Amino acid sequence: MRSHLIIYLSLFLLTCSCQNDDESKNYFNLESGSEPKTKLIRIDLDTLTPSRPHYIQHFESEGNSYLGWVNPILSAVQIYSLDSKKLVNKLSNLPLPLPDNSKLHFKKWLRPEVSAFFLWNGDLYTYPKNNRGGSLVYSADRFQKQDSINLANGISLKSIEYTSNPLTVLNDKVYITVDPQIDFNLKIDPDNELFWLKSIDLKTNEVDSIDIALPELYAAHLICPSSIIPSVTTKGEDNILISWPLSNEITSFNTRTKTFETIQLDLGVSLTTPSELEKIDVVNCNSFYENSYQIELLKYDKYKGLYYLICSLPSNSGANSKPYLLFTLDSKFKVMSKLNLKPDSFYLQGLFVSKEGLSISTNHINNRNVNESYAEFMVFDF
Repeated sequence: MRSHLIIYLSLFLLTCSCQNDDESKNYFNLESGSEPKTKLIRIDLDTLTPSRPHYIQHFESEGNSYLGWVNPILSAVQIYSLDSKKLVNKLSNLPLPLPDNSKLHFKKWLRPEVSAFFLWNGDLYTYPKNNRGGSLVYSADRFQKQDSINLANGISLKSIEYTSNPLTVLNDKVYITVDPQIDFNLKIDPDNELFWLKSIDLKTNEVDSIDIALPELYAAHLICPSSIIPSVTTKGEDNILISWPLSNEITSFNTRTKTFETIQLDLGVSLTTPSELEKIDVVNCNSFYENSYQIELLKYDKYKGLYYLICSLPSNSGANSKPYLLFTLDSKFKVMSKLNLKPDSFYLQGLFVSKEGLSISTNHINNRNVNESYAEFMVFDF
């Protein structure tokens, strides 16, 4: 009887494993390199938490693995345990006092919307929209409130709305991207052809601006706004890497030496050419995005020393249904593998890297296989 039970249990586990493999095949195809191990994980959500996050970030504390999730509805950072897949805490932002003559007598306090968050020296800092309203500081081990501060003395800065362009902390400074100026005709202002990167010194609260030259392709042609938003990641303890949607160039900035390096990618796909850019105008800007190859994001895996780069492919079904290519790059940016991610399967802003691998949300708006009551991620272990 016991032997029969063991056999049945083994068959059940084998069946579950096969179902996992079959389910993974519905999401991607291997084009080159080694196929990664994959699995699906699910995190339970409450009714006030959107299943498609705009800003999430993985972090570790006291040997535990967490996922911080910005909830704009509650103006809070929700902390989920990646071990239990459950909510463990909600970190609210600092209330904003209203003037005494305000007409909003029904509510003395308003909470400015949380845009993002970052970690520094074992503490978690909320980042309000446009940096207005102040930040709360929580300990990252017990998530208890420690302090409240005005980053950069409350100066208005860009809101960080997407995981692909996160707040980046290196060498006691937090770095924030600021978009270049684009005129009404979608052309970059010739007097301001630089991409700005601002830093806040977390010890002195001083703000500094770093000029980063745009790739040459951008300088002389019409640019769709969606095609100029870069992706930012880090490398080691000193370097910030910036990838550009229309260019095979990566800009590397060393935060200690203040020096730049241009890295050329060879992805084997043809990105936008100057002649194609010359055809862009205000009318066909959206269709240009739908019908072009563009680099969507770049992410560094500090656990494996790899880079993950996602490139969108042309689509005939609209911008929300674009297929993607997922490249795995080695430390010298050489392509190791390439996966074709199927349309309507992945939500790219729900992406993070942990010891388990690269996790991407499957809560795409057109994915009918996902239940909105939980967040589902496919984990790629390369």
